[in-house]
Amino acid sequence: MKRTILVILITTIAFSFGFAGGRQQADDRTPLSFYAWWSGGERDFGNALIAEFEKQHPQYRVEAHLGPPDYNALINTLVAAGQTPDVFQLSEGSVNQWGEAGTVADLNPFFRRKGIDPSEVYLENYLFRTANGLWGLGTGPATVVLYYNRDLLRQAGVEPPPSDPSRPWRWEQFVDAAIRTTRDNAGRTPADPAFNRNNVAQWGTVFPTLWVTWQSMLPSAGASLFNQTGTGFALNSPAGMRVLQSLKDLYDVHRVSPHFESLQTPVFEYGTRPVMLMNGQVAMLIDGSWNVSVYLNAGYDVGVANVPTFAADGSAGNHTWAAGMVMKANGNEDSFNLLQWTMDYNNWPTTGLNHNLALGGVIPSTRNTYTNPALRSTWERSIPRQGVSIGEIAAQSNTILARQVVVRNWDEMSDNHILPGLDRFWIGELTLQAALNEIERNISGMYRGAW
Repeated sequence: MKRTILVILITTIAFSFGFAGGRQQADDRTPLSFYAWWSGGERDFGNALIAEFEKQHPQYRVEAHLGPPDYNALINTLVAAGQTPDVFQLSEGSVNQWGEAGTVADLNPFFRRKGIDPSEVYLENYLFRTANGLWGLGTGPATVVLYYNRDLLRQAGVEPPPSDPSRPWRWEQFVDAAIRTTRDNAGRTPADPAFNRNNVAQWGTVFPTLWVTWQSMLPSAGASLFNQTGTGFALNSPAGMRVLQSLKDLYDVHRVSPHFESLQTPVFEYGTRPVMLMNGQVAMLIDGSWNVSVYLNAGYDVGVANVPTFAADGSAGNHTWAAGMVMKANGNEDSFNLLQWTMDYNNWPTTGLNHNLALGGVIPSTRNTYTNPALRSTWERSIPRQGVSIGEIAAQSNTILARQVVVRNWDEMSDNHILPGLDRFWIGELTLQAALNEIERNISGMYRGAW
């Protein structure tokens, strides 16, 4: 009898907990999916941004997929399978192309229904549009900067680069600093004939492998990837060739960076490089401002300056860069609410303050952040002085705003020909002239004009 009562009691308790658990698991919120390639500090901030959106919009449940492996291949697979995410990130070269192809939604009707003129809300350079529609909003506008380890420069007797972003180091000064801060295990620099590059304890810099980072060197030299009409290759100009050769010389001639092929190994993979700078293994990095949050969230006092210049008069030149956040072609008002809220820059500083996370080197894309004193104050309170420095770099008159890519089919050209062709130069398989000639031949019939 006691055993029977015990069984009934256990069954009743189990049923009660199961019922309560079922009630807790019941979720009648509208599900939305959000995909972005954000990783590291960006991923942490992205998760906080989504949490803040859900807090302010309790009717939604967002499934956030941040920094998944092979992001671009994953998005292509989802689209092909008819599982396009509600809101997702695309490279700047893809946004208008996907919009014209009908893969992503035209945002104009959604803004009109809310009585909003996007040109009055967002800086024009961060609106992805063609004559046929508004296809995306710039997400996390950023620039490229020179990060440096203050201690390593001081130990080598190197004065830090100027804090005035209009007067950066000349390229030759950067190379000299990299030579003086590179050390083999015996403490010798590359200036010493006995320097052993196969046994290096501390590198002066690391070659900037991402195209958006090395491409930031082009403006100060008066160079660009293409002409402004999108009908011709321009990287093979004398100015463009000077920049590319100077970059390769970092490891081939000056021996201040690991060789390009070494940078493809896990030891030097992109995500480890900020850690190497903080650990004293690298003195300087030319890298995206988006990574400033990695340093700040680690409590590290990283130095920030404008990128070195190739200009004869020493004037600055740089780019800002913005990917696009888009909505699936059959998206509805719910999808648009998520897109609009996450792409309103004024929600970013608040998220950073509420979650005690560094906002990073993201530049405001909303006009009122600059003009509204309260909003500007919140932005400035949310970023340490490194972030202010990044904003000042982006504000330089010679900084090109979000216009790195003008050709219509950039992704096809770059993925299949330009970047693989340059890789053959970086690894020493082809001379620079031969590599550029090959690229020009391969893309000569691919031009579709500019957006």
